[in-house]
Amino acid sequence: MRTIQILLCFSLTLLFVATSTAKIVFNVSDHINSSIYVMDDVGGNIKRITDNTNSDWKPRWSPNGRQIAFARDTTPNDGSVKPYVYIMNTDGTSARQISNYTGYILDLAFSPDGKKIIYNTTLLGIRLIDLNMIDLDNIQPQVLTGTHIYHLDWSPDGKQIVYVNDDHGVIEKNLWLVDADGENSITWTEPDPEKGTMNRLHPKWSPDGKKLLYTESDTIVKIKELEDGRRSISTQYAGSFRYIIQNIDDRAIQILNIPDNFAPISVDWMDGQKYVLFCAYDFDEYKITHQTHPKIYKYDIASEEVTFLADGSNADWHGGAMSVSPVGKHTLRWGELKESYID
Repeated sequence: MRTIQILLCFSLTLLFVATSTAKIVFNVSDHINSSIYVMDDVGGNIKRITDNTNSDWKPRWSPNGRQIAFARDTTPNDGSVKPYVYIMNTDGTSARQISNYTGYILDLAFSPDGKKIIYNTTLLGIRLIDLNMIDLDNIQPQVLTGTHIYHLDWSPDGKQIVYVNDDHGVIEKNLWLVDADGENSITWTEPDPEKGTMNRLHPKWSPDGKKLLYTESDTIVKIKELEDGRRSISTQYAGSFRYIIQNIDDRAIQILNIPDNFAPISVDWMDGQKYVLFCAYDFDEYKITHQTHPKIYKYDIASEEVTFLADGSNADWHGGAMSVSPVGKHTLRWGELKESYID
């Protein structure tokens, strides 16, 4: 019996060494296409899990951590840009298409029970953006509502969806809430003339459902008179960005001590609600080079410390350690090994 225990412990040690545990999934672009990677929550054990001629982005863990949903463009570099929603195992295997082409995919999110995925699409040149939902039991996409929806997230209780809406304009973007069936849309953040024109983006519900994490940026409105008498209205970043946590009950806000020149690409909660995982690029550098170099950071809410983790964007965190085997190895989780030993 003692020999069996020693051999079992030795086998577990080998499996632990051979397998890295991933908590963060993200994508990296090489300006030709984009691939999906995973890493642990301190920026180590980075592993590429998609490697092909497609362009993959916006990866999202399923609630149980067994799958990753993402957007994939199967026609890279031909100018058509036709992305679909895909789903795959956490090691990048068994990727399958689950949506039809309805336009460019801006964002996506799992329902808390993992049975549905919401995503929004827009046809280039047409401002109407649809909120779509896929039931993973029958893979039947449906349009929940047609409005101007950008970033989105599903509440932990499954009852509401928070999204970014420009209210059928192009000047200011604010947060809205809608029931999970697409009904009863209400505004969450309102325009504030004293603050000027702003964009509120990247909303994320806290795991306990009591807070919203999002970003806020000052914008400059540009109006151009056209020859036919019409006016062209556009906005651009003014260069000041804020990362905000807002209470659901009393609307009180906390502005995080993140450099205001860090232009956000995505935000997420991490390790319960102790940290914020965010992706950003240096806007001061962008004004000089006109190139973005997204990086992934970890922000300690208590200490206000910002830690660089890796190059990349659209990072998503999952609380359970996902077992990601090196190439040629099989995925095995501690729980699965324990069950097989008990049986």
